[in-house]
Amino acid sequence: MVYPQYITWNRITWEPRPNKKRNLAVWYILSFCTALVALNSFFMLFEQLVSYRKDPDINLTSGILLVLVFAAYSISTAVSLTLVLHAKELCYLFKSLLKMEKILNFDHGKSGQPELDLVGIFLHTLITLVTSAPFATCLVPTLLHNIDITYFWFRNVTMISPFITLILRMLIIFTFTLHIGVAMFAFEIIVTNLVLFFKQCLKSMTNRRLFMFPKCFFKYRQLEIMTTLLNQILSFILPISLLLPFVCAVGMGYIVIKMTFKVPLPITFLSLCIISTVLGMAHLIMPLMAELTIRSEEFIRFWGLQGYSKYRKRQLKSCGKLKVYIGPFYYLVKGSRTGFLSKVLYYTVSSVISI
Repeated sequence: MVYPQYITWNRITWEPRPNKKRNLAVWYILSFCTALVALNSFFMLFEQLVSYRKDPDINLTSGILLVLVFAAYSISTAVSLTLVLHAKELCYLFKSLLKMEKILNFDHGKSGQPELDLVGIFLHTLITLVTSAPFATCLVPTLLHNIDITYFWFRNVTMISPFITLILRMLIIFTFTLHIGVAMFAFEIIVTNLVLFFKQCLKSMTNRRLFMFPKCFFKYRQLEIMTTLLNQILSFILPISLLLPFVCAVGMGYIVIKMTFKVPLPITFLSLCIISTVLGMAHLIMPLMAELTIRSEEFIRFWGLQGYSKYRKRQLKSCGKLKVYIGPFYYLVKGSRTGFLSKVLYYTVSSVISI
C-alpha cells in the first residue's frame, strides 16, 4: 500500500496488529473525508427527493452514481469506525484462532495446508478488483464528464482551467476509490479468514477419540467466547454491509435488464460488476458464516452420542450453538443465502414490471 493501514502484519509470523497512531495520519484524513462524501451524497439525494426545484444537472445516470457513491462510502465509513473501535479485538481473534487451528491440526495429524476452493478464488478476485478499480473509475470524468460527484463540486469553479480541474477530479476519484476498496475488501478478507478458522477448529474437534473430550470441551468454550466477541465486532458493520449492497443489487439489476440501451456503456459495465460482486458474496460468504452453527450442532450431537457419564452430559448440555448475528434478533442460518438471493430476484423483477 502507498500509505499505512489501521491493521498491519508482522512480516515474520504474519499475525495482525494495530498500527501505531503516528503512522495513520493519511488514513484518518481519508476516512474522515470519506464520511463527509457519504454525508454530501446523502443530502444531495435527499434534496432531489423532497425539494420542489430539482437540480437540472442530476439526471438518471448521475442519480444512479450518487446512490452507488452513498452506498460505497457509507460501508467504508462503517468499516473505518469498526476498525477504530475494535481493531485490538479483531487482531486478538485472528491470532487466537490461528494458534488454536494449528494446535488442533497438529494433534489431529493434519498438515494444516490451505485447500483451493471457491472462497479462496473469490477472495483473490477481490484483491484483483481492488488494484484495478481505481484506474478504471478515475477515467469516468474523461468519458462522461458530468455524471460523477466530483462534477458537482467543481462545476461552479471558474478560477481553475478545465484541464487542471479534470486532473484534480481524476486524482480525487483514484484516491478515494483506492481507500474505499482497501477498507472494504481487506476487512472482508480478514473476517472471512476468521470464519474459516472457526470452521476448521470445529471440524478438527469433531470425530475425535473419546479421551479427547475434556480438551475439545475446553476449546469449544473458548470458541463460544470468541464468537461473542466476533458478534460484537460485526454488530455495526454487518447489517449495513448487507442492506446497502442489497439495494444496489436491485437497482443495478433493473439497469441491466431494462435500461441497457438508455444509460452509457460504462454504467452498464459497472452495474454488472456490482451485481457479480454482491451475488458472489451472498453465494459464498453467507453460507460460510451459517456453517458455524451447523458445525457446532454436529460437535454437540457427536459428543452427545458417546455414552458419557451424567457429569459429562451436563457439561455438553451447557454448550450453546455458535451463531453469527445480524442485529439483535436474527442470526445466519443455512437458508439465509437462499432468502437473500430470492429477495434480490423478487424486488428486481418487481421493479422491472412496475416501473
